[in-house]
Amino acid sequence: MTQVKKARLRIFSDFHHRLHKEILDFHEFIKPQPYEHLVRHDLVQRIRTIVQRQYPDADIRAFGSFASKLYLPTSDMDLVLVSKSFIQRGVPIFHSNNTLNKVASLMISNRICGPGKVQIIRGARVPIIKFVDQLTGLHVDISFENLSGLVAIDTFKQWKEVYPDMPKIALVVKQFLSFRTMNEPFNGGLGSFSVVCLVVSLLQMMPEASSGNWDQGGNVALGRLLMEFFNLYGKKFNTTMVGIKVAEPGYFQKANNPLFFNPKKSHHLSIMDPNNPENDISKATFRILDVFRAFSQAYDLLEKRMAKMHWSSFEERQNQSLLGCVLGGNYDYIYKQRDKMRAAFLSRKLGTPDDLAVLSNQASSNLDDIVNDVNDVTPIPVGETFILDSSAIQDLEKELRPKPSKKMKKKVDKTAEGYVSQSKKRKLSKKRAKEVKRAAREEVAPGRPRKDRRGDKKKKKAAAIAASA
Repeated sequence: MTQVKKARLRIFSDFHHRLHKEILDFHEFIKPQPYEHLVRHDLVQRIRTIVQRQYPDADIRAFGSFASKLYLPTSDMDLVLVSKSFIQRGVPIFHSNNTLNKVASLMISNRICGPGKVQIIRGARVPIIKFVDQLTGLHVDISFENLSGLVAIDTFKQWKEVYPDMPKIALVVKQFLSFRTMNEPFNGGLGSFSVVCLVVSLLQMMPEASSGNWDQGGNVALGRLLMEFFNLYGKKFNTTMVGIKVAEPGYFQKANNPLFFNPKKSHHLSIMDPNNPENDISKATFRILDVFRAFSQAYDLLEKRMAKMHWSSFEERQNQSLLGCVLGGNYDYIYKQRDKMRAAFLSRKLGTPDDLAVLSNQASSNLDDIVNDVNDVTPIPVGETFILDSSAIQDLEKELRPKPSKKMKKKVDKTAEGYVSQSKKRKLSKKRAKEVKRAAREEVAPGRPRKDRRGDKKKKKAAAIAASA
């Protein structure tokens, strides 16, 4: 190792301790607060109560970042509507368009969301209803008859036991991506579970992370881990050749696995689902090159900031942040969201103002003390609901019913002979136009060929010239 590399390692290792402390401070600020968790749990209970009035056999379960207690203050709520028969026998009941329409109308009629604020995505592999809760401002996604997200909850709990510091790095990465609008799979970003898998895969490749020697050498664990994360995925990882598997720690060659290799999209990130080896959980992340480029830039920014602070005086280092160069920004939207959650806590009568003050100052290191199970079915008062009559619900269902697009309308045209394609209809119209022109010519000179008419014109012209001469 050259002297330059040794000097760089010494400089950066000195600042890993400072970065470690900043990550702990940021995690303390951004992690879920007890009152936020109670309000989110109450939202699940409200939706569950409303749905079970219409479908007694149904249940609403939470999964994703809320169920794993790894969400940002503005993170979406991922819910799934499942039937008992699907849980017990795998036979879906609530997956038709009619069910989607009815559930969407229930959300509107019970004032969970406003009219016209529900989006139904029918063409997805798993149909989804998307809306915004009026009380909390949280975005809610409800899928139907799908247990894959629920299975992942147990997987996350196992990883958390093995790697207790994993959630801290995962939240930092999630906020980093959120600032850059790269955290939503539907617009090509990196989803929450994919971020967790990337962090876990890195930890699996670092023996000291689970050997008990993680904090030796000056307690620099989180600082070094974040730098390793940005360095590996930003500068070294080859998404074209290699995929990630976390059930059996390691990597796999994408070219040898046709389920994870698409020649037209060879640069896409591939992460093998730990609960379903045939599923690629990151296949929707088509902006992965932009994501990894952002990781590379973050690594460079942190290195430059460390080098600059190393050569600065003690006074110049005061009030300077390492993490600020990658996570600096306007956090007003988080304060506003937490104000909404406090107001919802009081309006839903989940506690008194004194209770809210205690929960706001309470350490939330263990949210299990607040809500042991996010899918607990203990009833919570739903409060005032607004039930529309049957005719109003029918009108809502008509609004939500999918309307045929112009493309579908033009696809077929019912005629006397049956269904005629649009292209064939165009050909017929051209043919009819020619026939009309031909008939018009026949009216001018009936029964005479076109060539003869041209000859007559020439003779008349020649006669006129001779007469004038």
